[in-house]
Amino acid sequence: MKKFIRGLASSISIGITIGLVVSTFFSYLYKTKYLLPSSPAFVKNFETPLDAFIVSIIIWGLMGVVFFLSQYIFLLEKLSITQQTIYHFIVTYCGYTILAVCAGWFPDTFSWLIFYTGIFVLIYCLIWFFSMKEAKKITAALNKLT
Repeated sequence: MKKFIRGLASSISIGITIGLVVSTFFSYLYKTKYLLPSSPAFVKNFETPLDAFIVSIIIWGLMGVVFFLSQYIFLLEKLSITQQTIYHFIVTYCGYTILAVCAGWFPDTFSWLIFYTGIFVLIYCLIWFFSMKEAKKITAALNKLT
């Protein structure tokens, strides 16, 4: 249980750190005088920029939680690796997409959703490919031991 809580806390911290990096990027992109958590349109939804930051920090932490909890799908031994991958993709795509829209990271238009989906699928496939390559390497090394 301690390992789980430490992993969860670490993932929340990583999510917040990545969110802060992205917010810094947006602040430079929009040439703002102050650090904003997202686009100026997102910040306008709140009474103060500090309120926007607090909500953003919560969203960023939740992004870390989505990716942390989604790894447990691969521990479901009743599922094939293909099923695990499909479920993992669905959980991470849906969870992250909803939170990214809430964070104001991109407009909620259909064209942006298609563009984002293409990028998400490409990155997911690249990570999957290299993960499977590494798993095959480990399996081959284990097979040599027996």
